[in-house]
Amino acid sequence: MRIQENLAVQNVEPYKRETVIQAFMSAELVAAVVGMSFFWFTIVSFDSQGGPGNKKATYTETNIMEQANALKPMQMAAAGQLVEATREAASLVQRNGHDPLANICAGNVFIMAGAGDDGLKYLKKGVALSSRNKLVTLNYAQKLNKLRHYDDAIAQYESLTKANPLWELPRMELAEIYFDRKQPAEAAVQLAHVVQSNTNNFAARKLRGIALARSGKLKIGLEEYMLAIAQETQSGPPEALRTLLGSAGNGAMDRVIFELQQQVNNRPDEYVPKLRLAQLYAYGGNPKEAKELMLDARRLAPNNPEVQRTLAVVLKQLGEDNQAMSAFGLSVKLEEAQGREKASRAL
Repeated sequence: MRIQENLAVQNVEPYKRETVIQAFMSAELVAAVVGMSFFWFTIVSFDSQGGPGNKKATYTETNIMEQANALKPMQMAAAGQLVEATREAASLVQRNGHDPLANICAGNVFIMAGAGDDGLKYLKKGVALSSRNKLVTLNYAQKLNKLRHYDDAIAQYESLTKANPLWELPRMELAEIYFDRKQPAEAAVQLAHVVQSNTNNFAARKLRGIALARSGKLKIGLEEYMLAIAQETQSGPPEALRTLLGSAGNGAMDRVIFELQQQVNNRPDEYVPKLRLAQLYAYGGNPKEAKELMLDARRLAPNNPEVQRTLAVVLKQLGEDNQAMSAFGLSVKLEEAQGREKASRAL
């Protein structure tokens, strides 16, 4: 569930800062800015290579990270020139120490190069200089988490959720930290906020079911997970089946079922074809056929969390609640024991 670092590069060179944030004084200018849907608009001017022909680097509340990642040190780092990139980044912040773009860029570059403490120092300064821009703060929180500064990361994520209560991403990432730290109850709280603000976030509801089960609320967790399954099914194939069905969606059901049945017949000692065929049957409203396949899949792979969880879904669909809770609880224990929290949370 983590964001990949944006390493998109543009032909933008580091420039020497000549001007700073421009104040908006006239009502006409304010109206024009609002009309362009900008909350604030910062213009920064650097001197290219110290020579004539100055270029303007413009950033707004929404593209500040893109602009920071487009500076020359990030281009060099993206090309694998980490030593040269850190040298260039240090020079950039030396020349433009009070510019948020320079500090954000330098922070990301230093962290990429393995100099985490220096990188975090620059990112923290970038957060302050950007007036706690939410994207800049999110980047800082992600890097803190990456470097295992968990308490500081949690503090940053919590500040983001308080300032932006309907923003799902920081809550999802904060929940992931709580999962990693074996604090499932706290993860469930964050995920509850997500599903309250977006009832169509089925992955978040599934994760909440798992979090509740891990925190000792097995029955409620299974009910939450099944609710997510039911809602997701109404909107189309579940995420786990979309790759199987491809762009044809439900139109490919008969063909895929036939192909999987052939695999089951030809490779009776493999559990994966049985698992996928059972998931298709469960999605198509045939839990009885799915159960037979899943019992065989469980025999072949009893310690696979996905197998146990799919069996739990099928048993619950058949009204076999006690057996379903047993399988669901076992899937949670297996997942924790195998350290597979990230790998299979969003089944």
